[in-house]
Amino acid sequence: MSARVEETASDPFARRLREQCLTRAGIDVRFLSGMPAMRRATAQLEAMPASERLAVVTRFGPRATRPILSAAVTRIVVPPSATSGTARDQVDALGDGGAHIRVSPRAIRRLTVVNRSVALVDVTSAEGRAEREGVRILNADLIRSVVGHFEDLWSTAAPLNDSGPPTLDRFTARQRRILELLAQGMTDDMVSRELEVSTRSVRTEVAIIREVLGAASRFEAGMRYAEILDR
Repeated sequence: MSARVEETASDPFARRLREQCLTRAGIDVRFLSGMPAMRRATAQLEAMPASERLAVVTRFGPRATRPILSAAVTRIVVPPSATSGTARDQVDALGDGGAHIRVSPRAIRRLTVVNRSVALVDVTSAEGRAEREGVRILNADLIRSVVGHFEDLWSTAAPLNDSGPPTLDRFTARQRRILELLAQGMTDDMVSRELEVSTRSVRTEVAIIREVLGAASRFEAGMRYAEILDR
């Protein structure tokens, strides 16, 4: 099982949304299996005329789909990995096209909401599935839940060009707890046992933490955490 799939499976929002969608599957809730189906659904949403678009974009590959920025308001949350390299070039192009962009280590799954009337969310789980799974939602109550999740991400995310030092609100509660344990000198295995999660999940979180802090090692991440506390 890949780190990305395990990370997705550990997301309470995704688990809860998937369970809610399973009980309402039908005309206004449709599950999509595999990346080709999800790409087609994403392209359909991006082609829709819109007054508002909300999105979490987690990957920027060489053939990344470019969202159509004809909306009056387009807000996008990206992970820290999108702030450097070729991904940064694509993010900057979105900004030049009029999108408002923020960065959050909690941006771990792709979602798109158009006009608050239709949503597409990656709900991939670790329940024996080897391929991606998404859900296209027209149900108003479920869309409000997705929008609420996006707004929570947006409110705690940092501006794309924020050059100030990172603060604790850039991290999830679990990432802050991992930082505390790293500062105490714990290894990944020790953190895994303390939090009762897999070592793979801990390593994924540590990689995100190091990226946000600009730390070259686990030790340096712990030191930078201590510096944040001393401010």
